[in-house]
Amino acid sequence: MIARNSEPRGHLPLFLLLLSIIAVAIFCTASPSDPGLIRRLHARLLDPDLHITVNGLHAFEPRAPKGLVIKPATDAEYNKARIKGHTLMSWMRDPTLAGTQAGSKITRFEQLTESGWTGYGGSQIRIAPNYAGYDDPGLIALLGPAGDTQSRGHKALIQHVEAKGPVQMDGKTYKHPATNANYDNVFNVEKGVIVAEYNWGPKYQVEDGNVKGWNPQTDLLPVTHQLSDVWWLFWARICAQENASPSRLRYIVSHNTVNYPTQQIFARVLQIHWKGEAEVDRGQARGWPGKLITNDMEGFVALIGTPSIWASAYMLIQRSGVMGKKQIKSIRVWNSYPDKAIFYQPSITIELESI
Repeated sequence: MIARNSEPRGHLPLFLLLLSIIAVAIFCTASPSDPGLIRRLHARLLDPDLHITVNGLHAFEPRAPKGLVIKPATDAEYNKARIKGHTLMSWMRDPTLAGTQAGSKITRFEQLTESGWTGYGGSQIRIAPNYAGYDDPGLIALLGPAGDTQSRGHKALIQHVEAKGPVQMDGKTYKHPATNANYDNVFNVEKGVIVAEYNWGPKYQVEDGNVKGWNPQTDLLPVTHQLSDVWWLFWARICAQENASPSRLRYIVSHNTVNYPTQQIFARVLQIHWKGEAEVDRGQARGWPGKLITNDMEGFVALIGTPSIWASAYMLIQRSGVMGKKQIKSIRVWNSYPDKAIFYQPSITIELESI
């Protein structure tokens, strides 16, 4: 993360030099014991309950050049997202309809360390002031200008680097290997905002082959592994520290989203409403303020059923007993880098409302 910036700055030669330095550092520090490191940085698909988002310099994530068209979702992809989104909308309005998914067993902050999560590099988990601010106008609109206002938020970075187990279940022995997963988020209780930054979860790590020696017959994911649970544990802890109600949550932001299936659903929805605009015809959102999709518009429900948004819905469903019933009111999407020709990574603001 680049302190106090949400986009690359400077002349192109300096930008390319910085990319070279980062690349050398990563390749020099990657060890044979962590063969998944480089592959993680080239991740293409996301775990269903996480975002991969990066604030600052996007050196290695795959990206769509500005001139490249984002292909809208097919009918099958769109309908699948719409069905899931409709289900989640129903559950947000009446969490009892979710059955076993109406609640979560993850309720204690200590369950992070019990599941093998640590702070950066194996250190103790810390909740630190968010001294690295944002210049993105979409985040400034929510958090205020970079500086004291934004630093009153809190940054939490955790990594899954400790193995746990063995455990006995049904007469069999299982273990919880370290997955080298990463969750990096910012929580601003004063403004009622969670910003998802750079997240890849244990499930994604396993499915992408990044956990060496993983045996599906004997290995299990950590008990605490869903992004929605991690969000809740930090949000509840910080609210308690600030004597604030968790119900203050008003916005969740997926900052610089690289999930292509999500981009495809957005491309289709944007073209339903704004076809003929140059950016939209390429399947891309415009720069800030971007486009606002409200819950009475065609395509809104399909957006709820995308990988970059459904974690927000699950948290509202499963934590309604504490926060009260909430649902997603609107979704705003914008291109944080409209003047950059080398990539497309939209940001998404999910507005919540009590019901």
